[in-house]
Amino acid sequence: MTTALQAQRAAHQRWMYHTREPGVSDALFEAQIKLLGEDWSREQEKYQAAVAAYTAAKVYVRDRFRKEVLYHEEPADIEVTWDAKWTKKERAEVQEGIEAWRLIVGRQRMDGEQVHVDKLANGKRAHYWNDIVHLAADDLRNGEVVVHEFGHWVEQRNDNTAALIQAEYDRRTAGWPLVPMGGNYRTDEKTREDKWAERYMGVAYPQARAHEVFSMGIQMIWAMPDRFLAKDEESWRITWDVLHTGPHVLERGE
Repeated sequence: MTTALQAQRAAHQRWMYHTREPGVSDALFEAQIKLLGEDWSREQEKYQAAVAAYTAAKVYVRDRFRKEVLYHEEPADIEVTWDAKWTKKERAEVQEGIEAWRLIVGRQRMDGEQVHVDKLANGKRAHYWNDIVHLAADDLRNGEVVVHEFGHWVEQRNDNTAALIQAEYDRRTAGWPLVPMGGNYRTDEKTREDKWAERYMGVAYPQARAHEVFSMGIQMIWAMPDRFLAKDEESWRITWDVLHTGPHVLERGE
């Protein structure tokens, strides 16, 4: 039995002692605890095995979705320059995320562009601005952050995408007031609620061509496509339109 299951079983037994019915003899009660404890442990182990099998199945389906549906045959053709502070190991980890992003976006949407990858101090938040993707080595999250920030680059460099995302944002947020994000976000970070898959998708920026709709969309359609579709089909559709059914001829933003 795993340590976690042992702790759960102990908590279960404490609950049984707390809810013991009056008049039950010690011997009978101890026998009940042993029997129910063993049954509970077996059921918990079955549950943990089912969760593991379900998770493996989800990963398998997600990976097939990526390879057979989401990824383009021709990856985006880009030139990446690197901050000298990146170690060889860190660069390789970032590169994995970039390779996934290249397959998601495809050459028809990004061809011949150049981007610089800056290294932030650990603990700093990743962000994108003016053809520079800023990342911290301690917050790459298996490529998700890389895919997300490079998603901002697509919006910034593609006039068609920028116009489509702006129109979608305006439509979805019409009538919604700005409210603080709260939590660990800055006090000046505010969102328009709507029914986004994540509240962060409604964040409003003063800069033109700056939204979280597509960057969050491309991150989620790659990392958790089933959850994304279930929670926010509208954002799924706009993300898919940009990646697969939108205009193929790019109009570059300067």
